[in-house]
Amino acid sequence: MAFGQRKRGFRNRVYHNLKMFLDDFFISRGFFDTVASGETTYEGINQSQLLPVQNDPLYPVDSGTTVHVWQGYRRNWVSESGTQQVHPNMSDPILVSGVYINGVFHEPTPFNSGGSSGLAVDRLNGRVIVESGLPASYTVEVEHSFKEVWVDTISRDMITNQITAIDNTKRIVINNAPSGEIGQLPMVLMEMKNNPSPEGLQLGGGIIFRPVVDLHVVTNSRYDKDEIIDALTLRAFNTMQMVDLDAAPQEQFTFYGNYGSGYQTYSELKANYLDRNAFVQSVSLVANDDIAQEGYYTALVRMEFRIDIPEEV
Repeated sequence: MAFGQRKRGFRNRVYHNLKMFLDDFFISRGFFDTVASGETTYEGINQSQLLPVQNDPLYPVDSGTTVHVWQGYRRNWVSESGTQQVHPNMSDPILVSGVYINGVFHEPTPFNSGGSSGLAVDRLNGRVIVESGLPASYTVEVEHSFKEVWVDTISRDMITNQITAIDNTKRIVINNAPSGEIGQLPMVLMEMKNNPSPEGLQLGGGIIFRPVVDLHVVTNSRYDKDEIIDALTLRAFNTMQMVDLDAAPQEQFTFYGNYGSGYQTYSELKANYLDRNAFVQSVSLVANDDIAQEGYYTALVRMEFRIDIPEEV
């Protein structure tokens, strides 16, 4: 993931910063789960063991045996460190430091141009990519923590056309996802409702923006929905420190998912590249549907900001 080279517009600045803000907040409130080596679900599924992906369009299986992409049980692995937990007895999430292949530990290594020694941990998509490939019979395991809440911007077909299946593991299948792998519930999908008209800040110049962002909460559990609503409500009257995305290092993650040369944690980005503050003026519950359609529980939470900008954006 890279922040991008061109100067970012106002809406994208808000989206990117709000995603980092909410990701950090949910982790601090314990909205993550840790998977130890060999840990199984009540169904007997080993969550630490990755599955070989046979149909990845970028990494087809060689001669039907060698597999490059190994997919985890859940996406959205925690990559950040330094999040302040709200309770002293809460444990920190596990950050993936490497991969066990047939019981032998391997650290991530860069992909070589034309080489075969690269090993990437794609934390966003919850998978491991092995440049040289491995036999499908190998056992690949990763100890990791995954974020329980997927935060993203909304698209009009995000909740309709792209969701093709849902099961009791709180996972959804998204047609255009890398490797065809799973997305996951719960989701919080951001949508800016207004095109904020600037107000004058002071006689000497500057403007005030008052963006309104709708947060679409989608779960398959009433309990999860209520927990997320309560957590988001706690953001009212807080200050979101906005990172200057133009000044921050561009390559946060490589194309394959490893930490990039410019990677910094959210805390470091705020400390080193603080742009301005956004004040959360209000958080309100607009809609709360027990069942929007069979198997789904949805809510709409509205977050209103005030952002003072003394110079041109």
